[in-house]
Amino acid sequence: MLRFLKNKIFLIFAFALFLRLYGITHGFPFIYHVDEPALVRSAYNIRFDPNPHHFDWPHLYFYLNFLLYAVVYVLRVVVNTLGIRLLVEGSFPLLYKDPLIFYFLSRILSAFIGALTLIPLYMAVKELFNKNTALLAAFALAVFPHHVHASHFALIDVPATFFLTWVLYFSTKIYKTFDKKYFVLASLFSGFAASTKYNGGLAFLSVILAFIFYLFKIKDFSGYFIRKNLALPIVSIVFLVVGFFIGTPYALLDFKTFVRTDSPKGAFWQFKNVGKVTIEEYLPQLYNAVTNKYLFDFGVTYTFLFFVFVIYSLARFKDFNNLLFSIPGVIIFLYISTFDKNRIHYYMVSYPFICAGVAIAYFKAERHIQSLRLDKRLILITKSLFFLLVFALPFYLAIDRSVVLARKDSRNVAYEWLLKNMKPGQPIYYQGQDMEQPLLDLPVKPKKLKSDLEINKVPVGALVIITENKVLEDENQYLKNKVRLNLIFFESGVGTQGPFVYVFEVT
Repeated sequence: MLRFLKNKIFLIFAFALFLRLYGITHGFPFIYHVDEPALVRSAYNIRFDPNPHHFDWPHLYFYLNFLLYAVVYVLRVVVNTLGIRLLVEGSFPLLYKDPLIFYFLSRILSAFIGALTLIPLYMAVKELFNKNTALLAAFALAVFPHHVHASHFALIDVPATFFLTWVLYFSTKIYKTFDKKYFVLASLFSGFAASTKYNGGLAFLSVILAFIFYLFKIKDFSGYFIRKNLALPIVSIVFLVVGFFIGTPYALLDFKTFVRTDSPKGAFWQFKNVGKVTIEEYLPQLYNAVTNKYLFDFGVTYTFLFFVFVIYSLARFKDFNNLLFSIPGVIIFLYISTFDKNRIHYYMVSYPFICAGVAIAYFKAERHIQSLRLDKRLILITKSLFFLLVFALPFYLAIDRSVVLARKDSRNVAYEWLLKNMKPGQPIYYQGQDMEQPLLDLPVKPKKLKSDLEINKVPVGALVIITENKVLEDENQYLKNKVRLNLIFFESGVGTQGPFVYVFEVT
């Protein structure tokens, strides 16, 4: 046991899990992410109907979350049977707070799965390279800023990436051993990835490439080997489909709804929803993605090293160990960058390939440094500075993401202030949706302002809540000199997950 605890991959996993659990209750008792309720409600409702009746997201992760919720139901029965509810509720009150307990559990599951993704990535890189490169790839994912951030939410991108990374590992085993069981496992997990999020099905690229690269490796193009193993691609496709239907059985049982394109009830609506850019729009969008939009989420050094790795692997095209990591990552990145709705979390299925590429490129650069005829101390200093150059910024950003989530949301601070300071029966008006959830929990029902001009109709003595993503230069910019807004509370959105919150009193 002690030997296992000293294992470097365990230490990296423990650190990754800590980063993803720190701040896991962000926003409580309110849920501010618009997509979290879709997952939690869908998983919870399986208790009443196993068919979620919508296919905008596939269903595997719904079922996994429901199994976790079932543990809560059983635990509550045991606690009530033993007559210790008051004791348990006193020490762990969240257990009886519906639906908050389910958001908490789903976030814990997401954080654990996010950290656990390091294991198949480590195994995949170790299979084709070495232990040190594998450890560095795992560390790169452990501190991948956006992966750390996303692992704090009850969403489907992190678990889809987890299944995809297992496909990557099984594909390395296909390339090395051509064992048929790895075809089955890789294809099955490709189905699980697609059954968690549709673009997770891109994992199957690794299976195809492993098969092709093995044929090149053995240099048997007589056709005999291909004819002998012709059943393998067919079997792989079958298990891909089987894996998908295991996770989303109602795609088959409720096929008419599954193929709908007119609403979120259908799976094909999702493909229609993300859209496609034109050829003329694609290159500027791709350039923007690479040079600007995602550098903060990928990290400048990660992006640079991965593209160096891609160029290097293409230059040495016969080194299939490199290509098995570079080509799927590039294809996935290029494909997702064609989406009209080009959001950062869509790219998450490329993260394992990016981290592997970063680790491989790092050690090739380090070997070059080692080959320089320099003093040993100078080489050590150079290597240390290179490590900091590559990983210091992602490390800082990863910690910052967790710390920001751990801080009290500006909307929660404003809500608590309103509870203590608003006058009985004082009317409240607000703009936008940022503060809507906590405001609806106040004793007085708030009224939503549909436009800036409606502020002029607000009665004297009322409170007006305005949320912005920046500091207001002019507090009265919304008015036409009919009323005056007196600022009585302000909470900065700097360093928190929430926006800037202004509370004005109309005078």
